[in-house]
Amino acid sequence: MAASAGKDFVLIGPPGTGKSQTIANMIAQCLATEKTILFVAEKTAALDVVHRRLVQHGLGDCCVELHSNKAERKKLLTQLEANWNNNRRVPENDWVSIGDQIKIRRDQLNTYVETINQLHPNGWSAFEAFWESANGSDCPEIQFDWNDSERHDHQTYKKIETVAVELGDSYQSVANEVAFPMVSATDWSNKWEKGLLSAADELGTAATKLQKTTSDFLKSIGLPNISDGSIADLENLNQLASAIEASRGEDVTILFNKQFSKFPQALDQLESSILKHRNAF
Repeated sequence: MAASAGKDFVLIGPPGTGKSQTIANMIAQCLATEKTILFVAEKTAALDVVHRRLVQHGLGDCCVELHSNKAERKKLLTQLEANWNNNRRVPENDWVSIGDQIKIRRDQLNTYVETINQLHPNGWSAFEAFWESANGSDCPEIQFDWNDSERHDHQTYKKIETVAVELGDSYQSVANEVAFPMVSATDWSNKWEKGLLSAADELGTAATKLQKTTSDFLKSIGLPNISDGSIADLENLNQLASAIEASRGEDVTILFNKQFSKFPQALDQLESSILKHRNAF
């Protein structure tokens, strides 16, 4: 509209943003207001693109090519003849039909925009979901067994989101190299779930018993209690208990001497002295 009104302006845009189409629209609008247009470009390809768009929409006879090897006298006269013979006023009904088609297309686009931005009961729109999905395309895909007809309201979705955050926090606390070689089941079943829950109960009972036994053992040998020992800690305690069991009946009072911690160093010094004197003789 600015072009048909005779306004001066500069149209700027990177490749692929519709500059050629906008120029074709400007030429068509100026033709509709009975203006004569001179279209020049630095590159022939730019002229060809706009000319092709005008031809596709029935405006080819309004164009006269005056550049490069196409600027021939005979071809120019042929173009003028075609323009003269095909010059006609479009009936008003044609414009009404085109306007109706544009309105239909506009309504379709508006409906599309309204649909993808419509908020669903869970508080999300399709546009937000598409964006979040594209933004997390590098994340591992998780398959859920929910039915396609499953619907979540906003409150239920928030609960699911909270559970997901808690699962993420739990996962972050587990070292990446930790594996579960004993978990070999790939399909869920009622029998498998029942067995898993039963094993979990037995594990809890055994863990409680182990904690009490460990506490009693540490107390009996005068060591501080540990509320939650690692596998390595438990293995060390097991070796200590085995050593104590193996030394039953032996005199191990030296172990409780205050200077016993220096005993290994004293043995090393004694060994060095013996070797030194042996080498001297």
